[in-house]
Formats: sequence, structure tokens, C-alpha cells
Amino acid sequence: MARNRFRQLKRFFHVVDNTQLKAGEKMGKLQPFYYEISKFFPQFGVFKERLSIDESMVPYYGHHSCKMFIRGKPFRFGYKIWMMCSSKGYPYAMEIYCEKNEKDDKTPLGTRVVSNMVSVLKAPEHHEVYFDNFFTLHGLLTKLADKGIRATGTVRDTRIVGCPLKSLKNIEKEERGSSHYKCDGAVCACRWNDNAVVTVSSNHLSHEPVGSAKRSSQQ
Repeated sequence: MARNRFRQLKRFFHVVDNTQLKAGEKMGKLQPFYYEISKFFPQFGVFKERLSIDESMVPYYGHHSCKMFIRGKPFRFGYKIWMMCSSKGYPYAMEIYCEKNEKDDKTPLGTRVVSNMVSVLKAPEHHEVYFDNFFTLHGLLTKLADKGIRATGTVRDTRIVGCPLKSLKNIEKEERGSSHYKCDGAVCACRWNDNAVVTVSSNHLSHEPVGSAKRSSQQ
């Protein structure tokens, strides 16, 4: 098919009936299409043990109320899509981020996203889930543990205020590679001094085993 022919057909491509659109749905014309696609991703099962949940960007430079800007992404402008992928990059679940859900303000956005993503897992106890500090909360990790899902993620300092870890200022003064950890029996938190101080929390891993790693040097 020629390029111009494809573009001409795409102009008239519709996935929903315009007369059936609900008022206020910003992605109402496209979201049903993504919903149908996402049902095929896990249809033969989620075979990979280790899964990652994060945000992905679909580049778009036009005018739309759902268009976002995220610094540090390969495509900084576009639509944000929550995705759960394998370590090889294969997607098992995805969800377009449209707007704030006013009906469920009490549940943090990151917790809602992770809960929706892992709902496609038929055998949760066979998987490990990893995410960044946007999602990680003590309550989320315990909730996943109750479902049998092993989870690990970096965590923001403001979300572990009650955890008696060494402060950032104190651990920054220690030598590179030093760490400090605490565990309440359900969730473990470890603070590690590298180029910057990193705090990681997990519902199935501890700080052990401790080992050494080789680093490349320009000298």
C-alpha cells in the first residue's frame, strides 16, 4: 500500500461510534482500541518471572488536553501510558493515563496503577515486580505480599519518615559502598551510599548477601 493511500485511509479510521461517546472522556475515541489490544498481550500467559512497571511515552506534538511533558524521556512530549513489561521489553499490560480519578482520591495513583497492572497475572506467586520511587509505598508492598507477589522498588525519603534508617547526611559521610537497613518483618528498607544515596524497599529481599562489584575506570 502506498504511503499517501495509507494516510488517506487513516483519516477515516474510527474505532468507536461518535454518537455513543460519553461527555468528559478525553480519550474516548482511542481508549477502546487500546483496551482491545491489551487483552491480547497476556492471552497465552505471562511467562517471564521478572516484570517491570513504569510509564512510557507515545510521541505527540499536536494540541490535546492529555498531552504531557516528562523530562528525561526519549520523547518528552506525548501521551503517557502505564505499562508492565518483561525484562526483554514485551508488554503484558498497559493503560493510557487520561486524568485524575476523582472517585478514588484516597488511593495513591501509583498504587492504583500497580494494582491494575498485576491483575492480569494468573499465578502472582510466580512473579517478581520492580518499579521506581513514584510507585513504592510500604502499604503497596504489603498489599502485594498478601497476594503472593514479590516486589522491589526505589523509594522516596518522604515515604519512609517513620523508618529508623540512617539519615542522608550521615550516610553520605561514610565511605562509598556502605549501607544501612531495617526490616519490620514484612518489608525491608536498605539505604546505600554510591555516587548518590539510594534507598530501596522490598517485601521479599534483604540486604544480604553483601558482595563487591567491579567498576570501569577511565584512568
